Amino acid sequence: MLFRGELVFYLFLLLLLSIIILALIIQQSNLRKREMLTEGKVISVWNGRERRRFQRFKTNLPIKYEVSDKFKPHQEVPTRDISQGGLGLILYEKLKPGTALRIWIELPGKKEKLFVLGNIAWQKEVTPEGESKRVFYAGVCFTAVDSLSQLHLLNFINSLKEIKDERGVCREA
Repeated sequence: MLFRGELVFYLFLLLLLSIIILALIIQQSNLRKREMLTEGKVISVWNGRERRRFQRFKTNLPIKYEVSDKFKPHQEVPTRDISQGGLGLILYEKLKPGTALRIWIELPGKKEKLFVLGNIAWQKEVTPEGESKRVFYAGVCFTAVDSLSQLHLLNFINSLKEIKDERGVCREA
């Protein structure tokens, strides 16, 4: 029969062994995680220059769009920016990258809206905390622009280039 002191000693020993085994398991798990991390070498550092094909200009234009394969009424949304190759939108619905859109762009001083086709390139949810309506930023890449719309778009973008302030930063049109 074990004395009370011996029983306490054996329980303490069992607890100590359990802690050591648990620490070894955690250490082994951390080593496996580190082994899974890839190591890399920095080849170059971004020098701050724009690498996009077309320069973007911040602007808030009213546009209408509809998803090409759905028969929903036009959605009216503002733009965040525009370029020769696409535009940034503020959307209130989630769309998958690759979703085809029909877009009508309202340029200042033009009665006719420009009609272009585009695809969602990316989308990011930016719903403010506490808001019930979901908000998304989306990038749209133009897939088809007729010649006249292309001309009006280029003229508008060139006018935005001329609205730069002394720091070279575009102001909203």
